Amino acid sequence: MVDDIRKSEKGGNTAYLSVGAWYNAETGHIHLTLPHSGWFHTTVNADEEASGATPTCLENWLGH
Repeated sequence: MVDDIRKSEKGGNTAYLSVGAWYNAETGHIHLTLPHSGWFHTTVNADEEASGATPTCLENWLGH
């Protein structure tokens, strides 16, 4: 995981992440992962009822 998360050299609360991201057109989900973590994987989608609902994120990703 050390390869995926790095603190800012300037200090503060900033961190730099190496993120894997892809869109699954069949499910309508954007997947986000920290590739070397072995544990972090989440999805976001436009379903306002879902816990991972972020319609604006999905619209921005797809360029709508």
